[in-house]
Amino acid sequence: MTDARRETLWHRTGPVAAVGALALVAAAQACSSSSSSATGAATATTGKTTTATTGSGGMGGMTTSTTGTGGMGGAGGMPTGPLAVTAEVNGAQFSSPFDVTLDPTGKNFFFTALDGSMANLGVPGVFTAPAAGGKASVVAEGGPLVAPFGISTSTDGMTIFVADPATNEAMTDGGAIYSVSSTPGGTFKAVMGTAGTLPRGLQVSKQGNADVIYYTGYNSTDSLPEVYSVPSAGGVVAKIAEGAPLVDPSGIAVTNSGDCFVADASGSATSLAVIYRIPKGGMPSVAFDSIRVGYPAGLALSEDETQLLISTLDPAKGSQVIQIDLGTMKQTVLSPAGSPFWEPAGLHRAASANVFGWADATAQNTGTVFVIK
Repeated sequence: MTDARRETLWHRTGPVAAVGALALVAAAQACSSSSSSATGAATATTGKTTTATTGSGGMGGMTTSTTGTGGMGGAGGMPTGPLAVTAEVNGAQFSSPFDVTLDPTGKNFFFTALDGSMANLGVPGVFTAPAAGGKASVVAEGGPLVAPFGISTSTDGMTIFVADPATNEAMTDGGAIYSVSSTPGGTFKAVMGTAGTLPRGLQVSKQGNADVIYYTGYNSTDSLPEVYSVPSAGGVVAKIAEGAPLVDPSGIAVTNSGDCFVADASGSATSLAVIYRIPKGGMPSVAFDSIRVGYPAGLALSEDETQLLISTLDPAKGSQVIQIDLGTMKQTVLSPAGSPFWEPAGLHRAASANVFGWADATAQNTGTVFVIK
């Protein structure tokens, strides 16, 4: 979502009230700002790929350096540009993808979106599609999902986790994280301990021998913004960070050692986003400031953890992914080829490959998921 929609839904109405508003927005398949709007299930288009281009901008007050065609530059094994994939669901196009990830090897997308088929028009769910292009299919959809902001897979790819701050189950008032099999036909199960935490961005990371879910949300009792962790099987939720300087934590990326990068969509004096770095057992500090992001905001680390990718919005050029070398702080801009898009959303890396999934909620009219490799 663009800044205008994010501010309307989250800052001006408050997180709890905004979740109800988002549910209505999702049901209506509306996503509007001064730059763009989505109008539900538009005419379906066939899957296709595009070539990456580069350009300047995309990061508020930050200085951005760019590279030549291909855009990603840097260390060996890093991506060379995004390939756009417009997929279809049940013979008609899905709409408004919120967040996207890939299986561990990077061969298949998993993403949250609204069903575009006439039979289930506007129903939120989890979908899958080949990263090389092709039709999408439903993994699971419908209740309890209302606003499935975030998605991540287990490190073995067998389980999908979805963060929804507005679920329609009474027992999970205030949202929950849900698990579901990556094999189509499964049912959603709430991850014990996450109910009522208004979860949004999440990432599953293997810590030791076990998968751990790291996620952003709110404390339902005192409305403080939080960064949490919980075993993927459910259990006691641990607080990684709480309250100031966090204001509106969204996307999250986690290192193998448990350090977190968190995109705070209103953590700056400029009302633009701040990327905080939270060392394991430490306090948040500003890594990057004054970044214009979509919502849900997207962050991802390269496999060697030397590069941070951020889903951003340039007011003149549209949706972009910014790659930042964490050693040199050199920045590189990626833009999909063709017409500019205006609703940058989630971004994740495959667990075992330098392949990234990226979503734009309105690209090609109804939304597109991209692969960066």
